[in-house]
Amino acid sequence: MKASEEIYDNVRKWLYVAALCYCLGGVYLLLRASFFCVFVGLDLHELMAVHIVGISTVVLGIGHLFASIQPLRYWQTSLISLLFNIVFSLYFFTLYYYGYVGVFVWWPIAFWVFFGFLFFKIIQKVYLQQFEQDAKLISIFSQDQHLTLSAFETNHDETLAELCENSPIMLVFLRHFGCLFCMETLQDLQQKRKLIESYGVRIVLVHMASSEVTLDILKKYNLEDLDCVSDEESILYKKFSLKRATLEQLFGLNVLISSARIYLQGKRPSMEFLGDRFQMPGVFLIYRNQILKKYVYHHIAERPDFVQIAKATVCQ
Repeated sequence: MKASEEIYDNVRKWLYVAALCYCLGGVYLLLRASFFCVFVGLDLHELMAVHIVGISTVVLGIGHLFASIQPLRYWQTSLISLLFNIVFSLYFFTLYYYGYVGVFVWWPIAFWVFFGFLFFKIIQKVYLQQFEQDAKLISIFSQDQHLTLSAFETNHDETLAELCENSPIMLVFLRHFGCLFCMETLQDLQQKRKLIESYGVRIVLVHMASSEVTLDILKKYNLEDLDCVSDEESILYKKFSLKRATLEQLFGLNVLISSARIYLQGKRPSMEFLGDRFQMPGVFLIYRNQILKKYVYHHIAERPDFVQIAKATVCQ
């Protein structure tokens, strides 16, 4: 059995354990709320709060049972439980610190801390496994000699190999269409299109949505006549070694500042994620199957100078 499969099975087993413990713990709080209050030193007026904690614990237990079926897909359940455990651990510790509860409150705190650590490790494993899978796919597709530009057709029924044989093409890999920075990229291309094309460069967009949906979006930017490649499986992205974004690349300081700037301009992201939210973008200037220039993003908020990239054709 491969290491990744072993990790996957271990995550599933621990989620089963968490589901069982949470359901039993939640039922216990619901049935023995009064005893729990006396045990930890809570006032009996807090029975309603204990019942709420019990119901929440049972719901999370059921959530973990479903999440154990596909841990990679339903990792959000572990994240919610981690936050739940942190909040209640801190809450009861604060009560203990100020003398509102007795020493036995450390039992539920120990329960939440233990499973909080467990959920943190599960999230960490799921997060790292995504990058491992991504690296394997990039290794496979980027080195596949049979997977050439001839294998990818545009919405105008021309292959990328045919396009770049006749003229340089600027291959612009977009993020998902719900992204603020994807919208900004389309706006930049709209404004600089004539300058880019004045260097004999043909713009080709690569996206992860269907051609029909993309056409409606591009009409908003008067770019509906551009060549586009629909790559819903992200194969072309992997072919050009475009990786998944790290948390810093998605939520770093530069990204937050740029997001605030765009928000102040009155733009809002779409809640419909048409594509992989973790996919990094990229720009490649290609002529006759040779990469003349490329732009590798360090974070998702970067704004490449498309005109400067197009100028690379002058040096050839």
